[in-house]
Amino acid sequence: MIIKATSPLFGGWEGQAEVTTQPPVSRYREPVLLIDGFPVDRIAAHLAGYRLIEANEAERSKLARGGYPV
Repeated sequence: MIIKATSPLFGGWEGQAEVTTQPPVSRYREPVLLIDGFPVDRIAAHLAGYRLIEANEAERSKLARGGYPV
């Protein structure tokens, strides 16, 4: 999927991301956003203002279930 940061602190960054439910990144199989292989929690995603540019339905569903903005 492709996401974009809308917060001015990130200078309009746009790039690839993925969502996983696999341990050890995910506790209790909850969806977790990964950018460059690093987990991003819901609070950090909200502060960065991440918005989906391109994602399939499965990715959107997982992000919504994980509490991320979609």
